[in-house]
Amino acid sequence: MEAQQPGAAGTDTGTEMDWNEEDQDDEDQDVETLLHTIIRFFLYDLINDFAGFLNLGVVLAAPFEMQLNSGQSPHSPDLLFVRRSNLNRLTPERLDGPADLVVEIVSDHRAPGDDPRKLWEYQQAGVPEYWIVDPRPGSKGGAFYHLTPEGFYAPILPDAFGHRASSRVLPGFWLPGGWLWESMFPTWVISS
Repeated sequence: MEAQQPGAAGTDTGTEMDWNEEDQDDEDQDVETLLHTIIRFFLYDLINDFAGFLNLGVVLAAPFEMQLNSGQSPHSPDLLFVRRSNLNRLTPERLDGPADLVVEIVSDHRAPGDDPRKLWEYQQAGVPEYWIVDPRPGSKGGAFYHLTPEGFYAPILPDAFGHRASSRVLPGFWLPGGWLWESMFPTWVISS
C-alpha cells in the first residue's frame, strides 16, 4: 500500500479532513456578505409567504442540495422553490431533479452572473425559472429567465412600464424594478 503525504488534498490526517480543490470552490460559495445574507432571507420570506398562502409548494435555502443529474455534483443555490406537484422528488438530503425556481445571489468573490456555467446547467436540466440577483455596488440589478418550450432560457422582461418582473412559476408573484435597492434596507447595509 502506497503511503500518502499527511495533509494531501482529500486525505484524512487523523484530526481533520483536508479539502481538495473542487471542495474549496464549494466552500468559497458559503462566504456571504451581510447584504447577501439579508437579501437571501428577505427573498426567502417573501416567496415562502406567497407560496405558503396559496399552497403552491415549498421554498428551501442553501445549503439544501439540488441533484440535477446523477453524474454531476449537486448544486446548493441560495433559494429554490418546488411546486406541490414535484414534492415527491424531495428527500431528507436533497431534491432529486430540477427545482421549479432557482434564485442565486451574486457574491463579492464571484464573477457577474454568479457563474455562467450554472445558467447553462440549469437550462440543460430543465429548471423552469432562474433568477440572478446582483447586489454588488455598481451593479444592483438582476436577471430573470424562464425556460422556453424549445428548452432555452429567455429573459423575463419587465412590464410595459418597466416597473415589475412577473414570475411564470409563481402565478401572481412579481418584483418591482429596483425594489431590492430602494429604501428596502438601512443605508449602512446597502453601501457596504
